[in-house]
Amino acid sequence: MSEIAEIIDTLENKIQKLVGKINHLEQKNQALQQEIKVSAATLQNQNLTIDTLKKDFESLKMANSLLGSEENKRDTKLKINSLIREIDYCIAQLADPKFWNVFIQLVYLRKDKLFCVSHSTDED
Repeated sequence: MSEIAEIIDTLENKIQKLVGKINHLEQKNQALQQEIKVSAATLQNQNLTIDTLKKDFESLKMANSLLGSEENKRDTKLKINSLIREIDYCIAQLADPKFWNVFIQLVYLRKDKLFCVSHSTDED
């Protein structure tokens, strides 16, 4: 009978140790999950900071090229030419009577609200 009691005591001790290990591992797991959340938040903030800094860098490059810096002068000229083409396109559309005819047909008033349906014309 004493052998059975010893086996039971040994099993109880092993079970208590296992339960202790499980509790310790659960606590460690929770701590690691919290650390992951903090790291993810930090990473997101750093990504936002990187995006902001990239935009600032591009603005500074543009400003430097406008101030006469030889670096990035070509990029600035290309950007200005692109903007001029966009403006020319808009002016051409506004000067075209077909544009205004289509625009007037698509705009209508309803209950004090203005609704405009976008429409692209493929007319030659």
